Amino acid sequence: MIRTLPAVITSCTLLAMASFTLAAAADDTAQVGRSVRLEESRQKGVSTLTVGVGRELKSLVDEYQYNGIGQENQLAALNKLSESLAKLADANAAGQETMPWVVQHLATAREIKNLLEIRKELLTAGGGQDKIVKSLNELLLAVQKEFGQVGAKSDLKDLIQEQTKLKQTTEKLGDQTLGKKAENLNPEQKADLEKVAQQQNALEQGVQAAIDNLKAQSQELAKTDPAQAKNVDDAVKELEQKKVQDTMQQAADNVADNKMAQAEDKQQQALDALNQAQKKLDQTNTDPLAKLEQDLAKLDNLVQKEQDLLDKTNALDQNSQQQDFNQLQKDQADVKGDLQQLQQDSPQQKAEQAAENALEKQKEAKADQQKADQAAEQKAPDAAQEQQAATQAQQAADQAEQAAQQAAQDAGVTPDAAQAEKEAAQAQQAADQDQAQGQGEKAEKAQDAAIAALEKAVGAMQAADQAAQEMAAAEQALGQEQQKPASGDMQKALDAMKSMQAAMQGEIAAKTGQGNEPPHKPDQDPHSKTKDPKELKTLTASLKYGATKTAAENASWQVSLAPQEREALNGAGKDKFPARYEQQLGLYYQNLAAGGTSK
Repeated sequence: MIRTLPAVITSCTLLAMASFTLAAAADDTAQVGRSVRLEESRQKGVSTLTVGVGRELKSLVDEYQYNGIGQENQLAALNKLSESLAKLADANAAGQETMPWVVQHLATAREIKNLLEIRKELLTAGGGQDKIVKSLNELLLAVQKEFGQVGAKSDLKDLIQEQTKLKQTTEKLGDQTLGKKAENLNPEQKADLEKVAQQQNALEQGVQAAIDNLKAQSQELAKTDPAQAKNVDDAVKELEQKKVQDTMQQAADNVADNKMAQAEDKQQQALDALNQAQKKLDQTNTDPLAKLEQDLAKLDNLVQKEQDLLDKTNALDQNSQQQDFNQLQKDQADVKGDLQQLQQDSPQQKAEQAAENALEKQKEAKADQQKADQAAEQKAPDAAQEQQAATQAQQAADQAEQAAQQAAQDAGVTPDAAQAEKEAAQAQQAADQDQAQGQGEKAEKAQDAAIAALEKAVGAMQAADQAAQEMAAAEQALGQEQQKPASGDMQKALDAMKSMQAAMQGEIAAKTGQGNEPPHKPDQDPHSKTKDPKELKTLTASLKYGATKTAAENASWQVSLAPQEREALNGAGKDKFPARYEQQLGLYYQNLAAGGTSK
């Protein structure tokens, strides 16, 4: 949580610096008014996010108490943070420098014609923002003290993902507004541009939060692991030297002016710099179990989202409008994109690639063995040389298979894939023995068995590819308003994703020495007034995203955790969040930062 909160609630612009240069450099009051209007819009967006974060923090405290997680001092820190955020966004807090107070001074500055008076209002607003930012930093430090420092490495991955999505949105808007001047756009198009500009500015602030976290992490690592600290420092330098924040600010300004082509260029520059910085972070040693837990947390979230989409698709009827299908189509495309993003450079993808490489090497070994057998049958002068090449090719296939088995073990592949890998290794061992005994044709048969086993293994590892293909089919069906085909494709995608879940859960259990437990059914909380099982199902739908949160009297989210997860969280509360739960919270706040709110 500490890792992702700054990107959401410290998005206040440091107007104090901007106001000095703005007033001094302005050519006329019109230009100043436009810049102030942008700042006013940003501050309003931050205020709205702050209200939402404060409300959801209170719900998190309720969830903590329901599951018996955390210590009293931790809950107190979260409660204080929630209450303080509410006060900072309270428009009725008279005489206090709150976010609405800053907005009011910005609005006043926008209406003034005299530059000196404008500068005075901006300085006042900037001073208020400075105090707000200071208060937020103090609050975060207090919470951080109770929960412990957490890694900041995945901050960049979240930013990369959000910037990628925002660039795609910018491209779509660019197609819609192509050739039009900003003043000629209709109100809906102007609102879309303003929203994208606000989101781009929020990402800019997210970069600053990530840089601050990385610097703090580097200081801690320097005491225990100087090599990793250097990698983190290199990532920070990459971000600062490429001036990622300035690039994002330029992209936001371009969007506001409907200069979409220039905005896309700046967004791509920012993406390139973020990716380069992430590569430097990836050079640090990563705990494979923590990475596996993080990936599983993300996959859990995607499974829940796909299930929600399936439920909504099944609920369509003859009264459903085209816009209902269009919205589901868009949501399905987002889930597919998130799944593909998850698979990039994941252990599962590496295992699949390693298996494909082993398959290719085995096919090459068989081809060489066939050539050697043909040369031996024809008693060719180079028969011995051909057999030596075949033996070397089989050895290369053996090495590739060993690498594939290790990758599969690290990734936690499905039982079918693991069994197929084992069968391939046995067949290859038989081929080695047959070659050593000069039985070429028998070696070929063993190689055929190895190829068949490897093909089976590759197929069993392609669950993510299969899920993405089914989602694409569902998108197409929704676009044609075909409910049943879309529902069927979604169910197939869901089944494929669940097979991935089971494999990853099994690998985590194997690495931690814990057996797989059946899904835990939450006991009825004696303090909860929720009685209806259907209502309970709604409340337990998802911790990762607040969209399914339904208020039922004073009931909390009722998110139930398995016993070993409760024990892990209780133990980790003294130090920091375990990787999986941290990722759950990260995804939750990521949704808030993107503009999602619970209803």
